[in-house]
Amino acid sequence: MVEPTPNSEPRARLPRYGSFLVLTASCLTLLACSSSPSDSTASKGSSTPPPQSSTTAAAPANPTVLGPEQLVLSTEPWTFAGRTGTTITTPSYRLFTTVDWPWMIDSIPAFLESALQRYSTALGELPKPPHAMDTYMMATRPQWVDLCRSLLGPDDRSFEQIQRGGVTLAGKAMLYNVGPRDTFSLVAHEGWHQYSQTVLRDPLPVWMEEGIATYMEGYRWDRKRTKAEFQAWRNFERFEALRKAAGNNRLIPLDELLNTTPQEQLGRSDERALTYYAQVWALIHFMHEGAEGKYSKGLADALIDASRARLTQHIADELGGQAARNHMMRRRGPQLFQAYCGTDMTAAASEYRAFIEQVVRPGAGQRISEGRSPLAK
Repeated sequence: MVEPTPNSEPRARLPRYGSFLVLTASCLTLLACSSSPSDSTASKGSSTPPPQSSTTAAAPANPTVLGPEQLVLSTEPWTFAGRTGTTITTPSYRLFTTVDWPWMIDSIPAFLESALQRYSTALGELPKPPHAMDTYMMATRPQWVDLCRSLLGPDDRSFEQIQRGGVTLAGKAMLYNVGPRDTFSLVAHEGWHQYSQTVLRDPLPVWMEEGIATYMEGYRWDRKRTKAEFQAWRNFERFEALRKAAGNNRLIPLDELLNTTPQEQLGRSDERALTYYAQVWALIHFMHEGAEGKYSKGLADALIDASRARLTQHIADELGGQAARNHMMRRRGPQLFQAYCGTDMTAAASEYRAFIEQVVRPGAGQRISEGRSPLAK
């Protein structure tokens, strides 16, 4: 994770649950944070007008390469509920913020654009968003609560259960400052949900949606602390949770992992929820580079098909209409894996378990801290 930065504050060690950093959370809140564009909660969120800003036009899609002079297109005053802030427009984002830490304000635009580049290239060649995406970064939790009430409407109060973190609905990320280190990890994770809700036209199963979001969390700053270098393996907290579960023989079997949700695991215990997120993080790594690369094409093809509204049809073609309906209605299960990576789930489970044993073997922690694959000899 990112090293201490200027203006940093003492960092409490908090459990991290995929879609947000949290001390306590309800199942409903966990569901809401990763809802797809077709979900009813997402539709409800998008129907509420955002707080008024002096910047109203959507920014153009971002170019492949951004020079420093291209990154911030405009900076204008923004006021929300009597609090003064700033709207920063970049090629792919509108950032509404009341944060007044100069280093953070200067860093977030480049971080957002760099993260977006990673979302669209790390696991497959995916399209850029068709319009600028709105990200809200509030200075404090009370401000964030007021923002969520404004955007989500009076009927949705589930977000109030979140004591530390944020929520993403209908392509809008609503976050607040939880300290330099955790805030940027949160931005990277929620940014994937924001991107997938905006770009993907077919929904991913929950295990893949959350797995990719955790995959995107790993990063470090360059020596000048001006550019984020994304390193999927550099996620020591996920690694530690995985190593602990493996060492205690408490790993979730693959068939259960694909058929459960983070809120179900949270209902059992905090530790179980942390194990879930660590394992879906490992699962995406496994599909991307494990088993001698046999599943990497399937992973990339599934994402590309999801961006083109072909994923559900592909599942139907490979497994039948009922499997496709189960995928659409439940957003859980092995259907996507089977349709794109093969139907032998017993072999896949064995390979996945062997992969985890490789990842957590003695000495792997040093490679993880350096952002290097623990699989390398």
